[in-house]
Amino acid sequence: MTVGIILLFVGTCIIPAIAQDTGKPLPTSRGNWLYVGGSGPGNYTKIQDAIDYAQPGDTVFVYDDSSPYLESLRVRKSIHLIGENKTTTIINSSHQYTIGSFDYDNILIENFTLLNCMNYTDTYGVDLSFAKNFTLTNTIIIGCHWGIQLEDCDNCSITNNEIREGYTGIKLYNVDTSTLSGNQIKDNIYGIELNYASTNTISNNELINNGMYLVNLAYPNSIVGNTVNGKALLYLENENDILIENESAGQIILIGCNRITMQNLDLSHASIGVMFIKTDNCSLTKTKIRFNFIGVWLLYSNRNTLSYNYIDNNSYGISFEPYTYNTQNSIIENSIQSNSGVGIGLNGVLNIIKNNLIKNNSLGIFIYSGVLNLIQSNNIIKNKLNALFQNSIGTVFFGNYWEPNFGFRPKIIPGIQFAVIGLYILIFFPWLKIDWFAKRLPNRTFEVR
Repeated sequence: MTVGIILLFVGTCIIPAIAQDTGKPLPTSRGNWLYVGGSGPGNYTKIQDAIDYAQPGDTVFVYDDSSPYLESLRVRKSIHLIGENKTTTIINSSHQYTIGSFDYDNILIENFTLLNCMNYTDTYGVDLSFAKNFTLTNTIIIGCHWGIQLEDCDNCSITNNEIREGYTGIKLYNVDTSTLSGNQIKDNIYGIELNYASTNTISNNELINNGMYLVNLAYPNSIVGNTVNGKALLYLENENDILIENESAGQIILIGCNRITMQNLDLSHASIGVMFIKTDNCSLTKTKIRFNFIGVWLLYSNRNTLSYNYIDNNSYGISFEPYTYNTQNSIIENSIQSNSGVGIGLNGVLNIIKNNLIKNNSLGIFIYSGVLNLIQSNNIIKNKLNALFQNSIGTVFFGNYWEPNFGFRPKIIPGIQFAVIGLYILIFFPWLKIDWFAKRLPNRTFEVR
């Protein structure tokens, strides 16, 4: 009798691990299998319960019968989590993350649709930190602020997923030796963000209405075979003397390059149309750069020329990255219109902004910080605020046409300066610059002949 009771107790405990949906085919075996949903006797009703019961090396298989699963999953062991069908096995979270894991290796997630119904920022489809050998494949992620965020991870694989309608599709922060391949990333502000991420392979991804963004030493990487809106994502590291023209690119990223000529392109709906990173002596001309978060972005880049471009309907038209110095760049004869943030955000030394049409932006020109820059003969028209500066020394406004024009020859440009006292104290005080030779009639600028 005692033996019988013990066997009965053991059998009851293991039923969830061996139950299944008797009406559906079973996947290939790996370790012990635990089943969620379906019609099998003893199947779990909640995915998290099955994850908690599983042992390292087990597989949790989720049927779509009980979908959507209204859960936020925390994976704290090395398991496989597999859905029956990626379009019908749905997990919808009302918490910050849909699936999260911290400091666990060898996790695989496959065949789900991940949603988040919180409807505000700081939500994650998949949030993974301090992990190795993580795999996410054949999964759809919709409407999460970060579709996938990997932080301090190595040797991960993100393949054949669809990530859409969030802020950032895939973010890699301090991630090395990982692979992003075959994903479709659509309708986010940024498609792929690399932040302190290097020696990764990013290949054959399809980006639609978004592109790639690099920040904070996010190189070198192998970035090949990707497209932005059906055209090549051109990623060049340490290249010289190349001509790019005639609709051959959907987005351009230049790192450590020299003498690259870009002309007659359409770099729209690409998150950032062109990125200049430690890149010198290049030219961008006769190109449409529209409906991006940033049209053109410069970081530690010198002696580049932007001319005869249409840069409009972005959040930021041209942005010299704040807190980095860019020298002797020329922005000449461009149409910079209807950008919802800043038309031109300037930072650096001895840059020239000349003969541009700067119109209908929220802020026409903003000088983050700069020394001895020249802003001359532009038409600065009907922006919500035409110009503003902070901590700019020796920058000159000369001969610009300002509208609204009240008939006064000098034009006052407001700003602030700051001084450092001791080690920690900053003192801010209002300052101004004056365009003493402001024009009464429009200048001859691009689009105004």
